[in-house]
Amino acid sequence: MRDEATSPAPRPHRSPALRASDADRERTAAALRRHHVAGRLDTDELQDRLGRCYAARTEGELAALLADLPDDEPAPHRRVARGPRIGAPLIAVVLLAAAVAGSVAAVAHGGHPGPLPLLAVFLLLRAGRGPWRAGGTRV
Repeated sequence: MRDEATSPAPRPHRSPALRASDADRERTAAALRRHHVAGRLDTDELQDRLGRCYAARTEGELAALLADLPDDEPAPHRRVARGPRIGAPLIAVVLLAAAVAGSVAAVAHGGHPGPLPLLAVFLLLRAGRGPWRAGGTRV
């Protein structure tokens, strides 16, 4: 059942000969615009139908403007399920492996590893905390 506030077409229980209200015209015009955005009407046809919509005197004239278009009741919002994000942990593991390899190579050649071990520890701790949103809240 359609809600009268969002119904684009005149209500079916009313006679097509009844005078249309401004609200009926606005609902029909909004429906025509939605069909234009959906690609069912080109710009010229939209302009023609909007002109006839605002000139319409009866509900039958408004219904004729939408007769060849499907009902456009809004589809229920569906929440998109996201799989686990592996991008950030994968990058952290690769960087960690590179830091460890660089530290081992530096020590093996008699040098000092520098900040690489600290970087490796930081990345390991950061990867274990999970993803964060902008603003400092966890996802």
